[in-house]
Amino acid sequence: MIIIHVSFRNPVTEDWEEIHKVNLIPISELYSDSSLEDDIFGINDSNFTLPNGEEFEVSATFTSNNMGVVIIVTGQDKTLIHVTCYKQSLEGFDPSILFLTPRGANVSIMANTTS
Repeated sequence: MIIIHVSFRNPVTEDWEEIHKVNLIPISELYSDSSLEDDIFGINDSNFTLPNGEEFEVSATFTSNNMGVVIIVTGQDKTLIHVTCYKQSLEGFDPSILFLTPRGANVSIMANTTS
């Protein structure tokens, strides 16, 4: 099972703190279309709020037959991040996305199989 981890860098301690974690579920549970493959997992618009009040949504899909990952982050009705890549191994924390929010917070988003 793939898990999306969202962390922010605390500006006072400079430590990374996990603020959101969500499991990807079989895509057939998200959409009633029975023609969808069993090896595709995803989440739609999982909301998270940073300590500075910024609100975001993360969506993601994972295809197990080729280990393809898509992660999309939106905020204020705008796409901020859209990454498409392939995991090297299920155990790794790839992709690892670091970005600066519109209000200057450092955010990390990673996908892996551990909790």
